[in-house]
Parts: sequence; structure tokens; C-alpha cells
Amino acid sequence: MRRLTLCVALLVAPFVFADEKADTKGVKITTKDGKASAVFPAQPTKVKLDIAVAYNLRNKEKNTSFLLVEGDMVNEVDLTDKAAVEKRFEEGRNATLRAIKGTLVSEKHIKLGKLPGYTFDAELPGGIYRSRTYMKQKICIGVVVGGSKEFVDGPEAKKFLDSLKIEE
Repeated sequence: MRRLTLCVALLVAPFVFADEKADTKGVKITTKDGKASAVFPAQPTKVKLDIAVAYNLRNKEKNTSFLLVEGDMVNEVDLTDKAAVEKRFEEGRNATLRAIKGTLVSEKHIKLGKLPGYTFDAELPGGIYRSRTYMKQKICIGVVVGGSKEFVDGPEAKKFLDSLKIEE
């Protein structure tokens, strides 16, 4: 449960950490094991924790956030056990909703290649929180965008979310 709480804290991070610096080129960030990457619109700030690493980019003026996080899970989930995978994603979603005090708007089980994933949107007083999370052995990898509905549905957020690559 401690590690689940830590992962939830990381998913909340885009609303708390570093400010975005203007840059017209994308910045590709690769996770600690080199197996996952995403392209940010500018240089994010790296945040190291015991079992996870997060990269965060926030623009206070626009109230927008981008986050890439990779964290270790306490117990490996059998990725072929659909019910166990769904349960783990739903536990994470529920903990995140409690932490951000958000209301679930939509959710869907997804895949990235062969990797199981989960996406959900939550409504917050300041906008929308959109998360995509994937499981790989004992690792959880996710990307999050936050901001107004127009921003979260817009091309910059979509480009970031779609830039996530995970080596299988």
C-alpha cells in the first residue's frame, strides 16, 4: 500500500512541481532503465524518490502540466491475468482520485503494443487530469497531462501522451 501511495503522489506531482521554460523544440526524456521515453515540449524537472523517478513540466501561467513517471511495484502482476491487472489499475485510479480530490469523468483499459494499460480523466476545480499508465513486469510507467479541457483535448497534450514509447 505504501508503494501504491507513492505512485499516487507521483501522479499528483504535475500540479505541484517545476515551472516550464519556453522552448520550441521537444525534449526527449528516457527513463532510468532506458526502456521508456516521452517527448516534452520543454526541459522537465527530474524528481527522484525511493522507488520511482518522475519528470515534470509545469506552466503556472497557462495552468498546464506534463508528467512522465516510472515506478517499481512491490509485487509483480501476472500480465496474462486480466482480472489482476484490471484490479491493480483500478486501485491506482481510486487512490489517485482521492489524492487529487477529483471526480472520474471517463476510463478505459488500453494497450501499448502488448503491454496492458489504463487511461482515465478526472475533473478537478482547476481543469482536467488525464492519465495513461502501463504495466511491465514489476514496473509501472505513466504519462499525465493536466489543465483546461481545451488544453487536455488539444494537440500539445495529445502529442505528449502519444509520444510515450515503452520497449517490450
